Amino acid sequence: MTSKDDKADVPSVRTIFNFDYMMTLYKEDPGAFREMTRGVLHDFIETAPDQYQQNLEHLQCRVDMIADSSANPLQACIRISSLMRQSLNDLHFSLNDPSGLMAERAAQTDKPKAKVLQIKPR
Repeated sequence: MTSKDDKADVPSVRTIFNFDYMMTLYKEDPGAFREMTRGVLHDFIETAPDQYQQNLEHLQCRVDMIADSSANPLQACIRISSLMRQSLNDLHFSLNDPSGLMAERAAQTDKPKAKVLQIKPR
């Protein structure tokens, strides 16, 4: 982790971002574009307070996995949007009905994910 003094020296995402440059880079070298955006996001996460950095890194990892496993950018956008919408719904319920959210989560974890078949030996 970096110290607070080092975090103050990291330029903001707004300073780094130039739409025309990013668009050209994506068209000409998608791999370099992805590497640059990951670097910018990593630098941004490092500017967050220490107690939030691990959660932000995990969230970014989930977003990266969704993007990498999607067939195209539109599918990635839709799937990531769904993740954000679910998170917002969880926040809404935790603020307005915390006991209901806990009951819903308990019910989801109690359900089997798949039917388990008994295989009999011959």
